[in-house]
Amino acid sequence: MTVLLERDGAVLVLTLNRPDALNALDDETLDALLDAWCAAAAPDVRAVVLAGAGRAFCAGADLKAPARTPEEIAVNQKERYSAQVRAMTGLAAPIIAAVHGPAVGAGMALAAACDVRVATHSATFTAGFARIGAVPDMGASYTVPRLIGAGRTFEWFTSGRTLSAADALAWGLVDEVVPDGAALASALARAHALAALPGDGVALTKALLAGTGLDDALAAEERAQAQAVAHPDRLAARQRRIKETA
Repeated sequence: MTVLLERDGAVLVLTLNRPDALNALDDETLDALLDAWCAAAAPDVRAVVLAGAGRAFCAGADLKAPARTPEEIAVNQKERYSAQVRAMTGLAAPIIAAVHGPAVGAGMALAAACDVRVATHSATFTAGFARIGAVPDMGASYTVPRLIGAGRTFEWFTSGRTLSAADALAWGLVDEVVPDGAALASALARAHALAALPGDGVALTKALLAGTGLDDALAAEERAQAQAVAHPDRLAARQRRIKETA
């Protein structure tokens, strides 16, 4: 199974489970994750923890998956990538990301779409979109500027540099940095604390903070990604990145 589900009382733990591929997001994993968000909508789930198996949180989109046409990418963006963020923000239960190792591209965006982010000292965050001729997706054009500011987001997204956990904390991208090996325990503690709060206050607060511009941002990402990947330089950049990560 590419996504594991485990109940811990009122908390549901979702674990990306492609450790040999650094939990890269292929179609099977994205579909399983969408199913997992549906499971998380159960009324007795009061909080969710999202983690990754092995030595990474998530290496982003699986670049070794078969190439798609720009038209196919636009559909995939809407049905698999944007759909994750819509499901996550529409979920009543708060989501806490437990990030260790690399969080790259869509993996970074997945963490940014959570409500709280806990990272280990060795966690790293890389946008990576521009260096393969792509644009931010999975809601990153909406969520990341709200966390770290628009100017800083543009510089980071286009520079391709990797942030350490300490940098991410200083910027506001993550909420806590803990020793290596402690991210899941810390995320679970936060999840149980949120789950124990009375009534619907947490769920309603999450809904209020979601804002009204997310759907517009996701639709703009879908259009821009289709245009970006149609550029002739895109294929060469994608192949170079595959060789770098091989």
